[in-house]
Amino acid sequence: MKLLRTQLQLSQQELADLIDVSRSTITMYEKGWRNLPSAAMVKLVQLELLHQQLQLKKTVPNKQLQTFLQLRMLKVEKVLNAHARRAAADALTISFTLSHMQERYAQLQQKLAFVHHLMEDAAPDTRQMIRLRNMELNVLEAMDSCSPDRQLVAQYKLSTLKARQQAALRIKDAARRGGPDVKLS
Repeated sequence: MKLLRTQLQLSQQELADLIDVSRSTITMYEKGWRNLPSAAMVKLVQLELLHQQLQLKKTVPNKQLQTFLQLRMLKVEKVLNAHARRAAADALTISFTLSHMQERYAQLQQKLAFVHHLMEDAAPDTRQMIRLRNMELNVLEAMDSCSPDRQLVAQYKLSTLKARQQAALRIKDAARRGGPDVKLS
């Protein structure tokens, strides 16, 4: 009985429910401590025969199971589509941000060069030099928020999001073609 139960992937409780006995009766029977009632034995034999017939026929899943699997696949496709759309939207946002960072950094570089040029002409320890140094510090501080290292981080995020989008779409297509036994290589 335990072999049949494990082949059918039934718990002791599920088998007990199928043959109308308690779970403890199944446990005692499997350990050889008790015999099954005759009505339960008849049901167990019927289950074993049905299992053997199905094994011989190598039946394909019935229509109800196919419908269930199709509904699950549609749900998976919907989730993967949502992931792909979200990744695409996030990639668009990061792409815009990255472009803005690059433009801003180039503008700030020009401003810094201009300030440095003015500093060359300004007399040391004058009010103008103090203002230019403050301006220089402000420009450098602004450049930090769009610096090349931050741009690299944004490029990394963009690449990751594009890969996530492509992976979601690729897996969705593979699932549609191959069903639940999808190979993702």
